[in-house]
Amino acid sequence: MGYIEDLKDKRQGAGRLRYRVRYRDPAGRERAKSFARKVDAERFLRHVEADLVRGQWVDPRQGQTTVGELAERWFATTATLKPKTREDYRSLLHNHILPAFGNRAVASLDTLAVRAWLAGLVSRGLSP
Repeated sequence: MGYIEDLKDKRQGAGRLRYRVRYRDPAGRERAKSFARKVDAERFLRHVEADLVRGQWVDPRQGQTTVGELAERWFATTATLKPKTREDYRSLLHNHILPAFGNRAVASLDTLAVRAWLAGLVSRGLSP
C-alpha cells in the first residue's frame, strides 16, 4: 500500500527530515509525511495501513475542523425533518453540545472527554 523513501541521497541540509512515508488515501490521492527516524516512519506507515484496511482512516486536515463547524454542517442536512424536530436539535446543540465542545478540534476529542461530559449531564438531572 505505502512505502518509505530514504532521503539520504537527496540534497538535505543539517537537521532535515530523512525518511518520507508515501501512501494513497481511500480516494486515491497520494499523501506523504516525513520523519527524522526510520522507526517513526515505519510505525506511522503501519498505523495508516491498518486504518485504511479497517476503513477508519481520517484525513488529518479534517481532524482540525471544530465541533461547531461540523455541527453546523450536520444541521444543514436536517432540512427534510419536521420543524419541531429541527428546533429540538438546534436547542440541544446550543444548550449542551456547543458550549462544551464547540471550539474544540474534532481530532482532540476522545471517549473519556465525551463520557465526562455525559456524566456531567446526568449529575445535573438530565438524561444522556
